[in-house]
Amino acid sequence: MAVRTLVASLKRLYEKGKKNPGSTAVTIEKLRSMVEEGKITPAEYEYITGEPYDGKKKN
Repeated sequence: MAVRTLVASLKRLYEKGKKNPGSTAVTIEKLRSMVEEGKITPAEYEYITGEPYDGKKKN
């Protein structure tokens, strides 16, 4: 699977946020929003986070 530039950048920013909470990195909530808006696919969400997208918000 070829990875889109956007997805590769989001993965890098998501990993940055996991290592440094509170940074300007991408959050899981933002990624969920991007799936709902159709900007990334559920498969791309899973590639970025390592977790399947279930469509439900986690608390």
